[in-house]
Amino acid sequence: MDQSSQRVSPNLYGPGKFLRTNSQRFRNAADFTKNVPLGKTRIICSGDSFTLGYGVDNDHTWPQLLASQAPDLETVNMGQGGYGADQAYLWYKRDGVALDHDIQILAIISPDVYRMQHASFNGYGKPVLAVENDRVVATNVPVPRTMEVWSPRLVRTGNALSNLSITRLLRQVLRLDISAAVVAPQKERNQETAWILSHMLDDLRQTNQAMGSVLVLAYLPTREELGGGVGVSWRTFLAEYARQHGVVYLDFLDAFRRLPPAELDKLFIAQGAVDFPGAAGHYTEAGNAFIADLVCRRLLASPETAGKLNRSR
Repeated sequence: MDQSSQRVSPNLYGPGKFLRTNSQRFRNAADFTKNVPLGKTRIICSGDSFTLGYGVDNDHTWPQLLASQAPDLETVNMGQGGYGADQAYLWYKRDGVALDHDIQILAIISPDVYRMQHASFNGYGKPVLAVENDRVVATNVPVPRTMEVWSPRLVRTGNALSNLSITRLLRQVLRLDISAAVVAPQKERNQETAWILSHMLDDLRQTNQAMGSVLVLAYLPTREELGGGVGVSWRTFLAEYARQHGVVYLDFLDAFRRLPPAELDKLFIAQGAVDFPGAAGHYTEAGNAFIADLVCRRLLASPETAGKLNRSR
């Protein structure tokens, strides 16, 4: 490993709560070889700050705790603070596919999908996905420092919604009458986002399949969501997409909801508990452990992934 390109922030989230990235810019202690080591099962964990592990050290993120569930598991933490589902996808396509792997977990919270609708987040510019000639492309590149736009180009395209399976999904999940003109701007945004997201997931499925890997979609609950503060249910959209396309889908919202309030509070960082902007509301060490345990048990219970995990045992 190139130690000179390793980055360490010893007390980023408080005394001893460090953040270390390897030379590949993943939140891991060591670099990864292209090939999966003999006897190992490699899982790439893509996502935002909930996957990166805001508020906890490297050893207590859910990807690292997942790796600790068995000696033959190797997890690549490709979470990044503030990322939308689109940026997680683009990073995986650029750097994740350079590594052989057995499973890719795309972990999503509901705000990750809304971030796809904007060309900036917290003052930082970002790419915007679009679909051209039935392929996902990145627009707003090179990324400007700040910008706030969205493009309804696909909503205005006459044949954009000709795919019947996606059309049905849009009707069922977003409850949009896509045969009529959409008047409300947010509905228009949601419709375009659903269209792009479907194509994005299609590409991830095909990419993983070509690499001999299994795509897994995971829906991570937020504290606000457990309190009822949710708009359009992207959770439902992901579940329906997974059902239609035979994708492994892990949804942990109900598992959180079954917990007593006192136990639930222990899983989320309280306001002021960690002196780092935006850490409040993310998973505590206990919350990350809860997710890691759920992920492991459900991967072992799924025929599509159980074989990958048990292959070397």
